[in-house]
Amino acid sequence: YKENGSIFCHTNPWLVVAEAMLGRGERAFDVFRRISPYTKDRIQNVHCAEPYAVNSMIVMPPNLEAGRARNPWLTGFAAWLLASMGRAILGIRPDFNGLVIDPCVPRWRQFRVRRVFRGVSYDIRVVNPDCVERGVREIKLDGEAVEGGLVPVVKGKPTARVGVVMG
Repeated sequence: YKENGSIFCHTNPWLVVAEAMLGRGERAFDVFRRISPYTKDRIQNVHCAEPYAVNSMIVMPPNLEAGRARNPWLTGFAAWLLASMGRAILGIRPDFNGLVIDPCVPRWRQFRVRRVFRGVSYDIRVVNPDCVERGVREIKLDGEAVEGGLVPVVKGKPTARVGVVMG
């Protein structure tokens, strides 16, 4: 039944990534919210799967089990869901030379992320005074301005503070 008209969930987070790439933070977060397991409790009696698990697929008509979630814990959906939030919406992506900071958010005023990268804990605080969906005006690493959107790799200390101003 998986290959015969059912919903294959693995690819759903790709829409989140695409919306973020287009700069549509409100839409990206809306899609993320709707495909996340925590929003499925109201249809738990139909899905018949753990409410906190991601599933490989959803059975569709004409199958008699239409609406049921199948193959929980056996899917790349979980990894893609996490990546769509961390890398696309929050915009924190690992790069060979450091961390790329390029958030695409739903007009949040601020958010904070702790990200461990190459053994260093980065405390990333993002403020968004103009409530834009995308755009970085300023980045500071431990109080020093960083040019561009790449925070360089920190060496020789366990933590680093990153301040980001969107706009």
